[in-house]
Amino acid sequence: ADKARNGGTDKSIDRYSMILFGFDRADLSPANQELVKTIKDRITTSSNTRVVGYTDRSGAEDYNQRLSERRAQAVATALGLPASSASGQGERLPLYDNTMPEGRFYSRTVEVIVETPRR
Repeated sequence: ADKARNGGTDKSIDRYSMILFGFDRADLSPANQELVKTIKDRITTSSNTRVVGYTDRSGAEDYNQRLSERRAQAVATALGLPASSASGQGERLPLYDNTMPEGRFYSRTVEVIVETPRR
């Protein structure tokens, strides 16, 4: 009742983060394309969807920033989303510890956040 009175809405938030990329790659593998199809099915016309790209800390920071943006844009395009829904974090906000190869592997990812108002 408070949300309705104050103009708030319930929403569901789905977060996807298993879209992984090869080293220095921004193309979607067949496995990633299947995951993108699953995510696309969860997006409605009322959904607010953001795509955020990341990299590991290998290489130059400015290059990694551009690579993370390319990764996010590739996923946004595959989801049929506008370019404005994609952004890159580069290596600035690592999702995983980069001292181990596994952490660097999992850092080469894109997160998709789908917020959908509930009726």
